[in-house]
Amino acid sequence: MFNPVVHPHRCHSPLTNQWVLVFPRMAKRPWQGQQEILNIEQKTSYDPTCFCVQITNG
Repeated sequence: MFNPVVHPHRCHSPLTNQWVLVFPRMAKRPWQGQQEILNIEQKTSYDPTCFCVQITNG
């Protein structure tokens, strides 16, 4: 029996008005792409050179 959660199928994309192939099993594969380590010390939550007014809670 066909199960769209498991089997590849076509789906209409209204954004591009085209039919696209969907492969649900690809989402279950482990990620083997590039992983980057962020340096917390270099990243600041604000720009110290910006003199603009900061809005809190909004």
